[in-house]
Amino acid sequence: MIFKKIHRGETKRGCYNTVKYVLDDQDNPDRILLVETNFDHPFLHGDCIKEFAKKFSEKIDVDNKKWDLKHRVKTNKLYEHYTISFPKKDNLSPSDVISLSKEAMKRNKLFGLNRSYLLVVHGDCDKTIHAHLVSDRRNKRGIAYNPKRDMKIWNKLCSEIEDENNLTKVLRFEDGNVIPNKALLPQPSKEVKKYLKECLAEALKKPSIPSFVKQLKKQGITPLISHAKNKRVSGISYAYQNYTFKGSAIGFSWKKIIDELEYDEEEHFELLKNIKEYKEQMEALNNISGAVEPDNTSEQYKQLFPSENSPLAQYTSIHRGRHIDYYCNDSGGRVFRETNNNIVIYDDSSNDVIDAAITLAYQKYSPNSTIKLSGSRKFKQRIWRRYKELQQEKPDIYNRDIVGYKPNSKDKSYISGLKEIDSPSIGDQIDNEKNKKELFKTTKLKYRKKQ
Repeated sequence: MIFKKIHRGETKRGCYNTVKYVLDDQDNPDRILLVETNFDHPFLHGDCIKEFAKKFSEKIDVDNKKWDLKHRVKTNKLYEHYTISFPKKDNLSPSDVISLSKEAMKRNKLFGLNRSYLLVVHGDCDKTIHAHLVSDRRNKRGIAYNPKRDMKIWNKLCSEIEDENNLTKVLRFEDGNVIPNKALLPQPSKEVKKYLKECLAEALKKPSIPSFVKQLKKQGITPLISHAKNKRVSGISYAYQNYTFKGSAIGFSWKKIIDELEYDEEEHFELLKNIKEYKEQMEALNNISGAVEPDNTSEQYKQLFPSENSPLAQYTSIHRGRHIDYYCNDSGGRVFRETNNNIVIYDDSSNDVIDAAITLAYQKYSPNSTIKLSGSRKFKQRIWRRYKELQQEKPDIYNRDIVGYKPNSKDKSYISGLKEIDSPSIGDQIDNEKNKKELFKTTKLKYRKKQ
């Protein structure tokens, strides 16, 4: 039995996304085995996940604000997210997993059951059955859970429960922490540091922070900032494979980075912060389930359109909770955002950005899907014309039907090259007009005029 902290969140939106994630079966009937909550509105099979997640997160947020008004000790964290894992060879049923998890919560006097919580049992891992615990950080009396020693407490309680229930014994140190199965890594060699220095020196030649990050990602390096609550960055480290090096230890401190590259706190802090948080959460989840992010790119697309030639290659993609933001490697500005419900919100309407959005459709949807256009006639015309141009350039790749726009004679002449068209180029900015909701239904593109 292993209790593991996945995330400690500070926003209502973060809680909403976490609850939605743990309740999503991802079209796998073995993923969600059992759900239990002490929330006022219980979750039943078939209920709307988004609606439940919204009510659960709002309840936690409202309670937290209520206790702040009553002058309780304030906390900048709203909720806790843990996993409780058991080896499948223990032959536990989902109800057993719930029961043992609640027993651990009850025995932890600082935590207890007297708080809003959600337990969801997942069975989609090969070696373990595990439960996700999402809970309010405050109990019903408004007392915030102090997490300074929580993992030692949880591990000690897990050891006791293992003994009492004849469960598989997990090896632990004297302080209760789990002994990792993998062997200790050797000390980093000079060759590894040398490689990092070479990569960082090359990345510093880039013109902006996003393009610097993009270059490091190509080399398998992740920049991890250290920062205070006021967004002041105090340092930077670099993660490479299973090693992490402080920037100052290899000659590439945060001061050196901002001396070479222009740093805009408003734009770049969130970008760097989300890189760090995303890496931490994915590592924690992968340690529990052995999950790997799926690659939805079709084999046909990989063969005909290698990644280095993809229209998306000129952008850096950064995960931001339920969004993916795309930044231009050259200018450093954001050009569009992809949300989790497949809507692309534009900050730019150039040919390159249109091409990139179409590329997303080809990566993420089956070959027999259709691109359906909706929105203003002018916007649909520009997308339609650009897509037809791409079909002529690369018919083996752009072979899907496009519907939702009825071309006129000028459009047909434009594509066939029979005569000149006196109209703005596709890459021009879309004119100011009302209701600029330009949707592109397989990818569901939405245009937003840049402020």
